[in-house]
Amino acid sequence: MTNLKKRERAKTNASLISMVQRFSDITIMFAGLWLVCEVSGLSFLYMQLLVALITLVVFQMLGGITDFYRSWRGVRAATEFALLLQNWTLSVIFSAGLVAFNNDFDTQLKIWLAWYGLTSIGLVVCRSCIRIGAGWLRNHGYNKRMVAVAGDLAAGQMLMESFRNQPWLGFEVVGVYHDPKPGGVSNDWAGNLQQLVEDAKAGKIHNVYIAMQMCDGARVKKLVHQLADTTCSVLLIPDVFTFNILHSRLEEMNGVPVVPLYDTPLSGG
Repeated sequence: MTNLKKRERAKTNASLISMVQRFSDITIMFAGLWLVCEVSGLSFLYMQLLVALITLVVFQMLGGITDFYRSWRGVRAATEFALLLQNWTLSVIFSAGLVAFNNDFDTQLKIWLAWYGLTSIGLVVCRSCIRIGAGWLRNHGYNKRMVAVAGDLAAGQMLMESFRNQPWLGFEVVGVYHDPKPGGVSNDWAGNLQQLVEDAKAGKIHNVYIAMQMCDGARVKKLVHQLADTTCSVLLIPDVFTFNILHSRLEEMNGVPVVPLYDTPLSGG
C-alpha cells in the first residue's frame, strides 16, 4: 500500500509541474500580445483576443501531438527549449496564415514579429525558472527518486555518475546490481539481481535502469518479468556498442521496431 502511495505521489508531482507549465504558457502568450499592443498604441480588443486564442489552441494541439507537457526530468534543457520554440513557431505561422484570409484582422507584420520575439523570450525564461525551482526543491529532498542500475555496462555507469553530479534532478543512486564476477565487484555494487528484485518489492527503489548486454537477453527478460510485480519504473539502456556495429539505425515496419543488419545502396524503398 505504501508503494502505491509513493507511485501516486510521483504522478501527482508530475501533473502539478505540467499544470504550472500550461498556465505559464497561456499567461505569457496573452500577456505578450497585450504588451505589444500597449507599446504600439493599439487597443487590445476581441480581434486581438481571438488571435491569441487561435494561437493558443494550435500550441496546445501541437503540445499534445509532440507529448510536450510531460516530465522533462533528466532531459537536457536545450532539448526542451528547442521543442518549445518549435511548437511556438509553428503555432504563430499557422495562426498568421489562418487569419490572413479574413479582412477583419488587420494585424501588421511587425506586431506578429514583436509578439513572437517577446513571447519566445518569456517562454524560455519561465521554463528556466520552473526547472530551477523544481531542481531546488528536489535538491532539498522533495520528490526524491531512488534509482538503481541492473548490469555492468559502461552506459549504466555513466548514467549513474551523471545522476550523482546533478543532484538537482532528484535522482539518488542506490547502487549497481549484477551477479558477482571472478574479478571482484566495484564499490557501487549493491547486490545481485535477486537482491534488486527484493529491494524493488520492498519499495526501496523507484526506477530501475537495465544496462546489460544483448547476449543476456534471457536474463533481461526474466528480470523484467520479476520487476513487473513491483511499483518501480523499469527502463532499458540499449547496448550502444552493439547498436553501433549494427549501423545504429532503428527503423519501424508496421509499428514493429527493426534494426537493419545489411542494406544495399540500390534499395530505394
